[in-house]
Amino acid sequence: MGNKPMYRQIADAFREKINAGELKPGDALPTESSLQEAFSVSRVTVRQALKLLADEQIIESSQG
Repeated sequence: MGNKPMYRQIADAFREKINAGELKPGDALPTESSLQEAFSVSRVTVRQALKLLADEQIIESSQG
């Protein structure tokens, strides 16, 4: 994983949680700010990861 961009590493972490059943359809994801803290990254990086997952139709985003 070392050479992968951080946003891809974050997206992979969410894919693993989904595949392991830790996240189920309809579950709310943590806020962008809590993801920033958890992964020690910028908001832009978090948004890139979430956009990647949304583009792959793994998650749906909505204003909350």
